[in-house]
Amino acid sequence: MVPFDLLAPHPPDRRGREPEVNAWIELHNLLAAAESLDDLEPDPIGRIRRQRGVDLAEGYYDERLAFYTRILDWTLEDGDFPEADRQLLTVVAATLHLTSADLEGAHQRAFGTAVDRSLADDCLDVDERLLLYKLQHTLGLDPNLADGAFEVLARERLLVTVARALCDGELSPEEAREVQRAQRNLGVNVPDRVKAMLDRAARTWTLRHGDLPPVPTDLALPEAETGRYVASAQWRRVDLERLHAVYSDPDSRLALDSGETYHLRVPPVAQRGITVAGRIVLTDARIHFDGRGRKPSARALGDLHRVLRFQNGVLVEWKGDRATFITTTEDAAFIRALARLSGPKRGDRPWSARWRPVYASERDRVFRRLRPMHAEPERYRAALPLLRSSGLSPYGSVLLEGSKLVLAGPRGPKRVSIRSLRGAYSRGRLVWVSRRSAHDWLFEFLTEAEAERFVRMLV
Repeated sequence: MVPFDLLAPHPPDRRGREPEVNAWIELHNLLAAAESLDDLEPDPIGRIRRQRGVDLAEGYYDERLAFYTRILDWTLEDGDFPEADRQLLTVVAATLHLTSADLEGAHQRAFGTAVDRSLADDCLDVDERLLLYKLQHTLGLDPNLADGAFEVLARERLLVTVARALCDGELSPEEAREVQRAQRNLGVNVPDRVKAMLDRAARTWTLRHGDLPPVPTDLALPEAETGRYVASAQWRRVDLERLHAVYSDPDSRLALDSGETYHLRVPPVAQRGITVAGRIVLTDARIHFDGRGRKPSARALGDLHRVLRFQNGVLVEWKGDRATFITTTEDAAFIRALARLSGPKRGDRPWSARWRPVYASERDRVFRRLRPMHAEPERYRAALPLLRSSGLSPYGSVLLEGSKLVLAGPRGPKRVSIRSLRGAYSRGRLVWVSRRSAHDWLFEFLTEAEAERFVRMLV
């Protein structure tokens, strides 16, 4: 009837008295050995009490409850709950003299496990709903309590889906559809505070990857030029030579070279001219500086060299060693919009390269062969020719998608995170991509120009 092994009785003590636990073992074996419900005698506990003088209706409560719980779990293993199993549980509970109050905890736990299994695939089909309905009524659960347990676990499964979608701080249209499917299939909705997080992540994805919506600018723009972003701001010229002189120590130079300047400030001593207040207007082709009481000026987005975020604002470096320091009320949104408008558009031709990982042991071994006076950026560039050239993959495509590099080779695409990017260094056609919390990568491009363009995009 149940797939449980029989228990061996304990031997008598030195005086020939049989241990009391054998009374429970006899009841256990009667239930385990029965081939059908018809094989069970009407009241085995009463007979055992008369023969052995042990009242199992009062003693061995934990053992009786554990035996029932094992049978309950066994009946639910196949994801079904037929009438025969329901009758079996009823008879076993009566035979073990267990009341509904005794079984309430076991029934609630079993129902919670069944709900968790049903929601494992973030979906609840008709058969699974029917099983939960039968469990709720057969096990005598409080409908409000059962529904509450289902809702709690369903929300947990939904929030796992949300957390997976938000792991990079963005919500793409595909991820948004996945969350909507989970809500529809599970029959629950995300709380309002989580919905606000999803909305912010969707806007972040749009700024970084999607098409920025048109915005009014009040500027006389050419017909082919559309406003995409407007923010109140102040700006001032920056002397890059003075800035580099202020941050001349090796760690600061490394931060400037790698673009990790979040902890630095653009000092007043490096700023030149007067501070202008007004608006920053980004369009498809230019960045406009619309100062109050001044004639607007503009620079082409193609003149951008790189954009660095400092602790006190944003430094925009232009080709030709010129720079502008900009402070806005929303630096992060400004940088995202600028990067989206000035970066490569979707569908652009990817880079062609070969690649292989560079592990810490190889990196340290190569660094030991260099002169100790090498600063951090130059150390990587000097070490590039010392890396072994064997082990590179065949030529494939390298594409930058958000915070990941997509390496599309003969063995299929591989995604490499650059969220922990420490720096990217080129020498000739070779590029060393250094990461903080993972192994590095070595790339070999077809031309030196491609290698340099790749580094500029990363840093």
